[in-house]
Amino acid sequence: MNHHYYVMIATSPWAGPTVDVISTPNVRTTKGKVIGEISAPFNVTLITDERALSTEDFPPRDIHESAKFKLFSRRFMNALDTLNIDNIEYLPAIVTNQATNENLDYSVANVIGRIHALDKEKSEIQLDSHGNIMGVRKMVFDDQKIQDQKIFMLGEIPSLIIVHESVKDIVESEKLTGFRFIAGEDYDGEV
Repeated sequence: MNHHYYVMIATSPWAGPTVDVISTPNVRTTKGKVIGEISAPFNVTLITDERALSTEDFPPRDIHESAKFKLFSRRFMNALDTLNIDNIEYLPAIVTNQATNENLDYSVANVIGRIHALDKEKSEIQLDSHGNIMGVRKMVFDDQKIQDQKIFMLGEIPSLIIVHESVKDIVESEKLTGFRFIAGEDYDGEV
């Protein structure tokens, strides 16, 4: 089995913090294409659930996501730089931690490149009547389609970011927070 590519998912404890979007420029980071200059930065607040006894127990993570974009911390961006990853465009963001009113060093990550990387013969996928993927029980990636990319959007399911094990390894060695990595063979989720 091929275990050197993983689905990278942003996670957060029950109290967050979660992303509260204040405003965004009129761009989409789900197309896998370069965006370039934007008219205004993304403006978000990280909010900890008010039921948390102490906001210090729920610090900002190194990755956060909203329905439309992902935020990478400076620590995560620096870690990716050491891997010579050059297919991420970082877009300006104003990120405020509601608990401390502090401005945080994050950027919106626009992953360049969508690769239709699933080996559909070996993967276990559920299709609708039009041939669109509705669910996945197991993903098997085709290494020839991926070539040497270390991070990319999965063409068949663009909401999923796929990373090489070197990304997982550096996240773990740097003790970055907010990540969950699932081997494609173990992915069992709705699309």
